[in-house]
Amino acid sequence: MVKANESRLANKLFDPCRVTGGDNGMTLPYQYRSALDTLTPKLNEKIAKAKNQLRELLLTQYPYDFGDENTKSYTLQEVFYRLYDDYVAAERAWSEKQNKNKEALRKIYPDTSEENKALFHKRRVLLHNSETKIAYRVQRQKSFPLYAIIL
Repeated sequence: MVKANESRLANKLFDPCRVTGGDNGMTLPYQYRSALDTLTPKLNEKIAKAKNQLRELLLTQYPYDFGDENTKSYTLQEVFYRLYDDYVAAERAWSEKQNKNKEALRKIYPDTSEENKALFHKRRVLLHNSETKIAYRVQRQKSFPLYAIIL
């Protein structure tokens, strides 16, 4: 009888303080089970099916010509990543060109007076808008195959 009561007492959880009036109503097995339920991931069948379908789609064969007039069969994933790398390289080149233009404008309009600041910003906006329209058209033509694959 004493051992059974000691076991129940050992399973009870007490709030930390110097003087305790009684247990907090929680038991160790309940808290352990609650922690396991919280930390264990649940399997969602719909998500698992969708992931499998996506994997199958990405591994399907897709004939594509990357501009070298040599159509080969790649996986859809390989085509997507190669086109994406081309897109990122073009974005980086355009960004570098914008920075060079900004530096050239800064040399023409140094940051010495309010008038120069205003002229710099006005020219910068005009240059940026005109180049953005041109770059958007070129980039859209280059990235069209990427969009065609995604859609």
